[in-house]
Amino acid sequence: MPLDPAILADLLEAAANAASYDPATPIYLAAMTSSPTDSTQGTECTGDGYVRCMVTPSSAFALVSGDWKNSSDIVFAAATDTWPDDIVAISAYDDVTATDHRQWYYVLDTPVAVASGNALRIPSGDLIISF
Repeated sequence: MPLDPAILADLLEAAANAASYDPATPIYLAAMTSSPTDSTQGTECTGDGYVRCMVTPSSAFALVSGDWKNSSDIVFAAATDTWPDDIVAISAYDDVTATDHRQWYYVLDTPVAVASGNALRIPSGDLIISF
């Protein structure tokens, strides 16, 4: 996965100091219904109560065996109706709606279906940023 150069620098600095990665500004995670690639954005989920999930320093990433992993559960807003497509990836942006500055992406091992009233949940340690 490509990493924004500024994010890469922050991750390397945190690793060098044996510290967790606490983003200076919020990161907005997007649930993707088609897989992004290094050169394409993929397709973001829309409708049925979907909004990007804001990750703040309280949901920091910790270095575990050479990879950065979320150190707490990440929970999106509950769906108001069943999302029509499975979620296959997560993309990180520096804005709640814009797509012009993707910071990184992660393709899920298994697609996730989100039913009405449920929320997309990424358990602690399941979202991985690796070099």
